[in-house]
Amino acid sequence: MNNRSAQLNKTADDRYQIIGTLTYTSVPALYNKSLFLFDSDEGELVLDFQKTTQVDSAGFALVVEWQRLARQKNKILLCHHIPKQMKAIAELSGLSMLLGQPPK
Repeated sequence: MNNRSAQLNKTADDRYQIIGTLTYTSVPALYNKSLFLFDSDEGELVLDFQKTTQVDSAGFALVVEWQRLARQKNKILLCHHIPKQMKAIAELSGLSMLLGQPPK
């Protein structure tokens, strides 16, 4: 994996790790790879960003799109270990509620 790509890996506890960079160069391919996550209706989808190394506004836009797709399928999308860059973009845009953070 190069520094301009991202992977989506399923973990043993049924979470999906986002590994690598979420930038304008990696988001289109990751989006296409992720569409299967929304094939079924309802349920909970957990995304873990612990191994995400870089995020720009395209990465944030991808999470917003994932939230939209989840709502269409009556899914709950939770985001764990949200990178600081993504939190900053969300706060600046007034859209922090779209990050789907689990209750503490």
